[in-house]
Amino acid sequence: MFWHLYKNRLKILFKNKTLLFWNMAFPFILGTLFYMAFSSITEKTESINTIPVAITTTSTSKVSIDELHNSENLSYLFEMIDTLSEENYITAKEMDFQKGEDALEEGTITGIITVDEKNRELSLIVKDSGIDQTILKEILDTCKRNTAVLSDIAMSSPEKLEQATKALFSESSFRKELPLSTQNTDIYAQYFFALIAMTCLYGANLGLENTKQLQADQSIVGARRSISPTSKLLAVLSDFGAALTIEMGIYFLLLFYLTQILGINLGNNLGKLILIGLCSNMVGVSIGYFLGVFLKGEHRFKESIVTAVVLTSNFFAGLMVGEMKYIMECNLPIFNRINPAAIISDCYQYTCVFDDAGRFHVCILSLLVWNILLFIAAILILRREKYANL
Repeated sequence: MFWHLYKNRLKILFKNKTLLFWNMAFPFILGTLFYMAFSSITEKTESINTIPVAITTTSTSKVSIDELHNSENLSYLFEMIDTLSEENYITAKEMDFQKGEDALEEGTITGIITVDEKNRELSLIVKDSGIDQTILKEILDTCKRNTAVLSDIAMSSPEKLEQATKALFSESSFRKELPLSTQNTDIYAQYFFALIAMTCLYGANLGLENTKQLQADQSIVGARRSISPTSKLLAVLSDFGAALTIEMGIYFLLLFYLTQILGINLGNNLGKLILIGLCSNMVGVSIGYFLGVFLKGEHRFKESIVTAVVLTSNFFAGLMVGEMKYIMECNLPIFNRINPAAIISDCYQYTCVFDDAGRFHVCILSLLVWNILLFIAAILILRREKYANL
């Protein structure tokens, strides 16, 4: 009997085109818009490219760069440049000042580091302002600062100069390797996490539709099912399973679209992604069941309330304003612990960004608690419903 009811409910839900559009097509459209809006920003602001730079002497200098390599005051500069070049942060070319100016004007280099042969002063010449120019300035400031430190040590405590030099030069790598595995470090990934949360919580529409077909005062089908000998619990479970099946299908299609078509990094732990989807979609459907039996009134009124609840939950999870979840964390952190959309988003944060198994399991447990409370409450309310006449 369960499978018979389950298959019939699947067929009925699939025939509801409007419901399927908002549950499936809308997240795909919104995900595409997010990708179009954020991909170019990320590429421009966060991608790390090799920075071309020229090293020259001052315009009036007759001293070559090769001679300056042997200068004690400039040893840190050339050591740092060699290291950054090896790690592909910069590409440094030594040339005379005029050629450097021409290259800067043509845009083939980002900046010119000039060395005064008299006082060994360093300066930076750039044409524009931006991230690359800021990085070059930080490199030059570091060189000046550490060179000054070595000079002071050489004057005050010459016996410690060798030790200090080794300490500074031991920083041979300016890149720190972290065990990030497949983590997503894109600051705009949170929008896609919130988008997936919205998709899962939209399962509330399917849950609400199921309650319409179970309540005698909401539909003719509900009236017929109310007087049928079929167990109400069996009907609820079969309908819930059908709604969850459709939601899981939509969830997997969305994951495929985001990861394989748009290239969004959601990690490679398929087991965790399935677990998140299962728990999240169960909560979404349960919200629909609970609101469907708890609220009184016409079905359209209930649809409005369900939509408002889902969108409000996702608003505070950062779907519309990315910083909203952080704002809530700073001012009312308990709300993020009970907001289903924020919990779902955190599941992806602790899977794709931080790889924190402990907090991930806490989020999964929170979703399960939400599902149990909402579903049991919906069943209890349904079982207590009585009708004077049908």
